[in-house]
Amino acid sequence: MPYNVKINSCLRLSKEQGLPDSIEVGQEFNFTKNSHRIYPIDIPMNLFSDTWKALARIAVLRTTVGDNKTTGTFKILMVYTPEQSAAVSSTIIPYKGFNKKE
Repeated sequence: MPYNVKINSCLRLSKEQGLPDSIEVGQEFNFTKNSHRIYPIDIPMNLFSDTWKALARIAVLRTTVGDNKTTGTFKILMVYTPEQSAAVSSTIIPYKGFNKKE
C-alpha cells in the first residue's frame, strides 16, 4: 500500500494554517498543513507567507503526522528586516507547483 509523504526544507503558511499576524524572536506558534510532511527538527529554516514572502528564520520544534495532516510547533529565531526579506524572497524560483495552496 503506497504512503505519500512530503519532505519540506522551509515552512510556508497562510493565516488559516497558523501564520501569526506579528512575530518576535523567541515566540512559539502552532501550525497545521494538509498531507503528511516531514520537517527537520531544531534545524534553522525559513518561514514564508503563502505568497512566498520570507518573514523569519525559524526552527520546527515538534510535529505530529496523521489523518492526512501535519501539525507542529515552531519557534522564531530571527525576524527578517525588509532588506533581508527581499533578499531571501528573491532566491525563490517560482514554478507552476508553487502557487498551489497545500
